Amino acid sequence: MRFTALGAVLQEQLIPQFNSSVGLLDRNGMVLYSDTPSFMGKNVFGNEIQSNLSSSLSLESKTPSIP
Repeated sequence: MRFTALGAVLQEQLIPQFNSSVGLLDRNGMVLYSDTPSFMGKNVFGNEIQSNLSSSLSLESKTPSIP
């Protein structure tokens, strides 16, 4: 089975209200499937993906909430 097909099947199983996504990695951190096609074939710990992930986080999610 292709990783794109497996990822698409898994993506369809997610509940839309949770605004989530599926990603598949190999044991070395290589992206096998992502809903962002430009990530596929790249290392999840590489500069491109890390900078994209950190820029997508909002300031609110970076700040811990104090009860």
